[in-house]
Amino acid sequence: MKVINISLNDIPKIDDLSVCLGFFDALHIGHLELIKRAKDSSYQSGLITLEPNPKNIFSHNIVPFINSIEDKKDILEDLNLDYLIIVQSSKELLSLSPNDFIEKILIPLGVKRIVCGYDYTFGKDKLGDINLLKEYASNGYFALNIVEEITNGKNIKISSTLMNQLINKGQIEEANSYLYRHYQVKGKVSKGNKLGTSFGFATANVELIDSYLLPKVGVYGGRVIIDGKIFPSMINVGTHPTVKESDRILIEAHILDFSDDIYDKDITVIFDTYIRDEKKFSSTNELIKQLETDKKYVYDYFKENM
Repeated sequence: MKVINISLNDIPKIDDLSVCLGFFDALHIGHLELIKRAKDSSYQSGLITLEPNPKNIFSHNIVPFINSIEDKKDILEDLNLDYLIIVQSSKELLSLSPNDFIEKILIPLGVKRIVCGYDYTFGKDKLGDINLLKEYASNGYFALNIVEEITNGKNIKISSTLMNQLINKGQIEEANSYLYRHYQVKGKVSKGNKLGTSFGFATANVELIDSYLLPKVGVYGGRVIIDGKIFPSMINVGTHPTVKESDRILIEAHILDFSDDIYDKDITVIFDTYIRDEKKFSSTNELIKQLETDKKYVYDYFKENM
C-alpha cells in the first residue's frame, strides 16, 4: 500500500482511482463494507481520510480517537488497499465549499469511482452530501456507489459514535465484535511506584503515545504485545484507590507469567473483555484476594476464547 500525504496546494494525479471517503476513526464493519466495494472494481483502490481530526482544527481540546493514523495505516495495509491518501486538515481546507472539495481535490486526484455511506457529508459546514455527488456522477465526472445503513441485531446503526459509546461504557466485547481488530492502545512502559510488585502483582505502567480514547474505568482481561510477542494480561484502567490513589487515570497491565524488565519499551495493550469495576478495598489482603480471582478469570477466558 502506498501512503500519500496531500494538501490543498499539493494534489498529485493518480490514474483511475476507486476510493472510499470518510474520517474512519474506528475501522468497523460499516467501514469494511466501504473498503470492500472500493476494491471491487478494475480501478486502483484507495481510501481518503483527513489528518488531524477536523474537530481539532477549530477547538483547543483534543478529541480522543479509537484509531491513530498509524493504526489506520496498519489496518489498511492488512486489507490490501493500493493507496491511503491523507489530506492535511487546515482551516483553509475545511472552509472549501462542497463543490470546491470535489473540483479542487477529488477530480484533480484522478478519482473515477467514489464509495461512501448514505449519510456522508463534506465541505464547509458539511453542506455537501450524496445528492451533490450524484449530480457530478450524472455528468460523468465519476461513478458513485452508495452504501446503505448497516445495523446490528438491535437495529442500531454501526458507527464510530456507537464504538465510542460502547468503549466508554466498558462494553468492550460488543465493540470488538464490530471492529476490524479488538480495541487496542499503544504506549511506552514507564517506571511506577512498584506497589504491585510488593504484593506479587507487578504491573507495566503504560504512558499512551497518542490521544487514545480511554475505556471505562475498571479491570479488563486482555493481551499485551511486546517485541512482537503476545502475552495474556490483567489490565487496570483507573486510579488504584486502595493503594496510594493516583490523581489521574492510569493504564496498568499485569502480564501473566512474565518477569522481564520492559521499562521504556513500546507496547500495545489489547482490551478483550471487561471483568469488573475498579473499587477501593478495605485492606491490601482483600485486594490481593480479588486480584487472584481476576487472574483466574483471565486464564479461564483465554482457555475458552483464544
